[in-house]
Amino acid sequence: NYSVRSNFTAEPLMEVERAASGLFGFLQYGVHINGFTRGPDGEMKMWIGRRSKTKQTFPDMFDNMCAGGLAAGMGILECAKKECQEEASVSDKLLERLKPVGCVSYFYEDERGLQPESQFVFDLELPDDFTPVNADGEMGSFQHLTIPEVI
Repeated sequence: NYSVRSNFTAEPLMEVERAASGLFGFLQYGVHINGFTRGPDGEMKMWIGRRSKTKQTFPDMFDNMCAGGLAAGMGILECAKKECQEEASVSDKLLERLKPVGCVSYFYEDERGLQPESQFVFDLELPDDFTPVNADGEMGSFQHLTIPEVI
């Protein structure tokens, strides 16, 4: 379930099942985590996930290393850590490096209409020898790409 609020810091007015949230125009919140490394030469590379072919939404499409919806009763950082552990097997020690870097708000449009969303964005600098391993079946694979390759 997702919480419905008049604004993010307000007490929830009610909870609604995730899939119904957008149908009513309720703002949906989530987290997105950019996993990246810096080589000895300073070159930055990002871990880009490819969603599982069996995902109901955006199957087999590229995504952040980790991402997910903010479930009712869950804190932002708690959600970010949970998604990192489930989708990329990031250890508790590495999660100490999570850095909040902003929030992106937008409207997503599909056959159901317009859906307002806000994503809390985190950067996570990872060691060169880290390789994400999916633990919950939501990611099909990962690629370690230079920034020009990502673009």
